Amino acid sequence: MRVAGYARVSTQEQKLHGVSIAAQEQALADWAAEHGHEYVGCYNDAGISARSRYTKRPELLRLLQDVQAHRVELIIFTKLDRWFRNVGDYYEIQRVLDDCGVAWKAIWEDYETETASGRLKVNIMLSVAQDEADRASERVKFINDGKRAKGQPAGSKAPLGYIIKDRQYQIDNDTANAARDMFTAYIRLQSVLGVKKYMLETWKIDRAYTKYVNYFRNRLYIGEVYGIENACPAL
Repeated sequence: MRVAGYARVSTQEQKLHGVSIAAQEQALADWAAEHGHEYVGCYNDAGISARSRYTKRPELLRLLQDVQAHRVELIIFTKLDRWFRNVGDYYEIQRVLDDCGVAWKAIWEDYETETASGRLKVNIMLSVAQDEADRASERVKFINDGKRAKGQPAGSKAPLGYIIKDRQYQIDNDTANAARDMFTAYIRLQSVLGVKKYMLETWKIDRAYTKYVNYFRNRLYIGEVYGIENACPAL
């Protein structure tokens, strides 16, 4: 039987619970080998939240294309919540799998969809998983809203010229001059692409074009954090 693995983890899950894409991939490959199946590979959506719609999971979409091309006969994943935490999305995908005669299995859990009681169990567990994801999202939003109200960083990264220290944005003495020069260069060149090239040649700083666009739009550089003026030193 041709078996495909599917792995997923959000960056938040990786940080909080140590969920690893590599560990999932290895477990899936081992299971396929132990059961004598032809393992066609693992489709992994690293850094994808459980709340993301399936249309936002590129590897899942690629897997579905291979299912419809009859390259896959069985899909395996470690746990049901790696597959879906959204009941609506689950049934949309399940219709595709049913049409193609493709089954799925959670190798670390006991689920089946051949009986009414089995389908009820899947529905219950998906509903619980969706509720857990919703609650986690609400907690993160509550914490981040509190930080924004105080002008504190909601994330873990600061733009060029700043660092996050003691829960505040502070000027990074190592890159502050480069950040100031970045704005001077833009005034002179009037080109984001020109600034990107200039920063690489002059400061050996290589950032994506979109990163520079975000820098030039970031009001942090004038001391404003989430609409709060003078919340941090201005560059």
